[in-house]
Amino acid sequence: MVVLVVTCSTCQVSDAAWQDPSRQDYINLPVFFVTDRKVTVEQDKRKYSYGRQIDFDGVEAEGESSGLTFGIEQFRTQAAQQGGSRSWLSAFDLEIFGDRFHRRGMKWRTFSGLVYGELYGWSKRDLFYEQLSQTLDRVPEREILIFVHGCCVDHKKAARQAVDIQKWYRRPVVLYDWGTKSKDYYQSLLSYPKTRSRFKGFIEDLKTRYKDARLTLVAYSVGANILKDYSVEAGQEANGSFDSVILLRADTNIGELKKALPSIEKLSVNPTQVWVSSNDSQMMASRALRVVTIL
Repeated sequence: MVVLVVTCSTCQVSDAAWQDPSRQDYINLPVFFVTDRKVTVEQDKRKYSYGRQIDFDGVEAEGESSGLTFGIEQFRTQAAQQGGSRSWLSAFDLEIFGDRFHRRGMKWRTFSGLVYGELYGWSKRDLFYEQLSQTLDRVPEREILIFVHGCCVDHKKAARQAVDIQKWYRRPVVLYDWGTKSKDYYQSLLSYPKTRSRFKGFIEDLKTRYKDARLTLVAYSVGANILKDYSVEAGQEANGSFDSVILLRADTNIGELKKALPSIEKLSVNPTQVWVSSNDSQMMASRALRVVTIL
């Protein structure tokens, strides 16, 4: 007879310490995001959940038909440095979530516990931008980083990436969360073209609202295709849209990227940064998968 004892590292019981508001080695950080995933809300229970990418294209200035939902979620995350100064955290303290002992907002259940959030449709996005402005006004550099995630992640994983960037960068990070599916590369290749005009509408709206702020755009992996398409379609009217543009491990056809680079460079006031590695095994695997897709 063999007895197996399995410990669940993502169960709520094992994460009781993680959720303990008195722990000093964990901090709360908000994630500002805009997503084209379907968000289902149970108003009576103040609960919500995420579904598949909304399967139509186009952004309209009025109504809820843009296919975009704005939101802010508060994540419990391990402090970047033990015993270090945390004065910068005050910039990210939002009253909409209450204090550490009395949480407010809607609830989204993950394997690691409860995440508290607030959601805003396209027509109510002013409320979202009020909270973003409140944070921006507390950051001396007045800089917003827009992060376009890569392939094969659900909302939780994308938000966690944004949290990590925000801990390191200490600026408000706005996650552009396009409807990828966890561990599904082919679905990601089908999803990014569907968000093209939504992304354009979001960026134009953001630029209009924050003319006096520095805007930095970071596009990661397959997300680089969204930036690439935006630079080509927007044309000269998008020149100088960002202070900085950074491409991280761009997962795209190298010929297309080379052709689009002049347009991408014009988006940025400062020199565009392109980060690559000749021995990136994941990028090599992606290239092979793209060949299979074409065949």
